[in-house]
Amino acid sequence: NLAQYNLIKLLRANNMITVVGDDDQAIYKFRGASVSNILNFKNDFPDSSEIVLTKNYRSTQEILNTAYHFIQNNNPDRLEYQLNNPDEYYKQHGALVEKINKKLIATREDSGAVELITARTEAEEVRKVVTAISELLQKPSITYNDIALLVRANKTAESYTEALEAAHIPYIRIANTGLYKQELVADIIAYGRILFDRADAPSLVRVLISPLCAIKTEELLNLTQLAEKKSATFYELLTAIRTLPKISEKTAQTIEHLISLIREHATAAHTLSATELLIKIIADLNVREYLIRLEQENPQKGRETIEYVRQFIEKAGNFGVLYEDKSLQGFINHIDVEREAGDSGRLEENTQEQGPEAVKVMTIHASKGLEFSYVFIPQLVLGRFPSIGRGDLIELPNELLQTREILPEGDAHMQEERRLLYVGLTRAKDGVFLSAAGSYGGKRLKKPSQFLFETGLLKDKNAVTFTESATAVPEFLIQSALPSETKPSGEKFSYPVPQKFSYSQIAAFNTCPLQYKYQFVLRIPQDKGNYRFSFGRTMHNTLLELFKHVKARAQSEQVSLFGAAASTESANQTISLEEIYDIYKNQWVDEWYEKKEQKEQYYKAGKVILKEFYERHKDAWPNPWYLEKNFTVTFEGITLKGRIDRIDKIGDNNDVPLVEIVDYKTGKYKEKLLKDDKIQLLIYQIALEDQGLKPVNLRYYYLHEDKQGSASFLGKPEEIAKIKNEIVETVEKIKRSDFPASPSVFNCTNCDFKNICPFSAV
Repeated sequence: NLAQYNLIKLLRANNMITVVGDDDQAIYKFRGASVSNILNFKNDFPDSSEIVLTKNYRSTQEILNTAYHFIQNNNPDRLEYQLNNPDEYYKQHGALVEKINKKLIATREDSGAVELITARTEAEEVRKVVTAISELLQKPSITYNDIALLVRANKTAESYTEALEAAHIPYIRIANTGLYKQELVADIIAYGRILFDRADAPSLVRVLISPLCAIKTEELLNLTQLAEKKSATFYELLTAIRTLPKISEKTAQTIEHLISLIREHATAAHTLSATELLIKIIADLNVREYLIRLEQENPQKGRETIEYVRQFIEKAGNFGVLYEDKSLQGFINHIDVEREAGDSGRLEENTQEQGPEAVKVMTIHASKGLEFSYVFIPQLVLGRFPSIGRGDLIELPNELLQTREILPEGDAHMQEERRLLYVGLTRAKDGVFLSAAGSYGGKRLKKPSQFLFETGLLKDKNAVTFTESATAVPEFLIQSALPSETKPSGEKFSYPVPQKFSYSQIAAFNTCPLQYKYQFVLRIPQDKGNYRFSFGRTMHNTLLELFKHVKARAQSEQVSLFGAAASTESANQTISLEEIYDIYKNQWVDEWYEKKEQKEQYYKAGKVILKEFYERHKDAWPNPWYLEKNFTVTFEGITLKGRIDRIDKIGDNNDVPLVEIVDYKTGKYKEKLLKDDKIQLLIYQIALEDQGLKPVNLRYYYLHEDKQGSASFLGKPEEIAKIKNEIVETVEKIKRSDFPASPSVFNCTNCDFKNICPFSAV
């Protein structure tokens, strides 16, 4: 917006400034964004040079041509037009302008299309759109994640999500309202506020009527009236719940339990981080049990709600990394500051790699910056898209704006709507489908959007009526009628299969399919963190940073051979023990330890381990080729993903790099590796061989205070073939699975979900 632009101008020195922008995608006017910033830049910085990015790596040329032709209707109030045809504004201010061409050129040579689907009624439009989606999904190369339904307004999405569910097509509704406004997240935030302010009656009422307590409305009204009569705070009233009239036994027990938890969690807040306390709150308030019930009753809503809670916990963890105050109170104060600044919590849109496989349903505003193979944009009728312009609540006089804003010659609202459709069109890689209907339930028939004519999809304005001869589903799709009846009762919800699998997913499913579902399909927050994981992460991160130092100094010494001679000390001692201890201190993960004494014991153990590690390597530090190397490997149509701790290059054989794979373990040293122990490194061997490398040794390095050392082996061809077959079989089982439980004392004792699983053996 203008204030931010002025701040940037104040921060820059000596005209040193670079900006990137596209005036055709300026779609956030309702947030104060100003397209004038881009149009004014040449006036503010007349000596600036332009770099026009016209090479497009996403869309086909047909899509780009349609979008470019369409956005020309915003002339003359576009940067391209203004620079190519300087108007009186630029001449008046003496701005030097150079002509530019913003027409995008596709790097792809394949073809795509922008198609129109028309219908007589809204219901028919919905059916045709979902039919087209269903037919696209019949193509083997297209997954749920390749398709997005982009709507102009949130309320439009409801009829489409119902139809997708009826067609058994999994979808994710990407909210545009912010993480902190999602219902269950807002309930948890409200509970957190109560811990630090017992007088916060609105938060307390929210918690009582939320799924966390589910108090009946009539009883809540009785309680609020009693609070007014007794001149007591609402919290004080609840502490005396047994003395109050018209309160059921069930409600009294619920409130007594709530008061007990508030006191317990308020005490715990003095010692626990925000993440630790949130996990405890979620466990104690039976949030996970509620999420499982919700998912069973409404799989789609359940999965979405679980994802919101997961993101909220992750955000608390990120807060703990960035700020010294890691407490829940500090985190909630941070949320308040964000909201005061107009930020309601950025939602991580679950697109291709994040979250489950599903068709994405979102507003066009929420889609900015994303891309999909196929995009559907419905309700292209007058009054809906473009929407009806509603002026600002407080209009500023043009005389005031003229000193800062370039006022458009055309209809400012219509131009904003065009830019919005331009963004929607350019999200697509392979195809765009616009749709419209003649009737949306009112007395009057709807007229086609003028955008349909401006895109060239409709030609003669006088000849267009939505009748029985309306356009069918695009011809290049195989026709098939989508049943209009609702989803049959008892039909099993089909869980999408991920595009890529990790070793952890394979291992979890083989241990217990229900554990796999909880952890990787639903992604339910775990009961609590594990101090062993905290310690393991500390040691992994310490060694990662340690070897980054080793690599950097080794490269520095190598350079010195061609300049000044390296000192004897630096050549013999790449890194000191004191430096390693400093790295360890900075990488220490201070979470999930059950007692202060336990944390101190592990901290000391870590220093003992690092001292021995230093003594073993100080005279000849390995110089790793790769650290934390990500990989993907595909065989038999299955893609595995993972990350390798360390890869050391130990030579070459006929230009083929010979490598050793090293994986760190903080468990006890194993003299002999069992078959299950080897699977992880065998997958790493498969991945590196696929990349043209030749692993000659696979090594687990055990970091334990009792005994430190390595266990090495190398996968034989028959072992590799067997592991591949087993992985293929496991993935096939996942595709067909109902995710039954495999309870046993051993499995359940080590399971993070044992406290909520109805089949737990412990």
